Amino acid sequence: MYCVGKSIYKSTNRGINWEKEQMKYNSNISDIRFVNDSSGLAVGDYGKIIKYGRYKVVSTIKNDYPYLPKNYALYQNYPNPFNPSTIIRYSIPKTCYVLLKVYNILGKEVATLVNQEKTTGNYEINFYANNLSSGVYFYRIQAGNFTDTKKFVLLR
Repeated sequence: MYCVGKSIYKSTNRGINWEKEQMKYNSNISDIRFVNDSSGLAVGDYGKIIKYGRYKVVSTIKNDYPYLPKNYALYQNYPNPFNPSTIIRYSIPKTCYVLLKVYNILGKEVATLVNQEKTTGNYEINFYANNLSSGVYFYRIQAGNFTDTKKFVLLR
């Protein structure tokens, strides 16, 4: 078995032919693990666990933990104004590529804080502005189709 997006494919002849598994849920599959030849677990959106047995879905368990974000978010830094460091928090509801950068008042990039794929979760990063002068700056996140910008102030 293997997964692609919301589809799981199975082979009963050691990978010569593959069939799309009929699924009764609407969830992207992010990982699939098997404990033997015919049963295993798959992980879907928001922590949904799908248990497989004999090449079919046996049950699903929905994990609605409050700490798993359901929306993209970029939060206001704390403290603001700051000197010389501040904490920037953001939330990602599904695995995607995240780009988080800092710009000066003229729009010139002064720092790249995140430039990598991130999994579902809440994140925080400590930004140190030791080499910057006092002034107004902006931090911007691009994650999937989500983009947001916040303003913060460095006071020396």
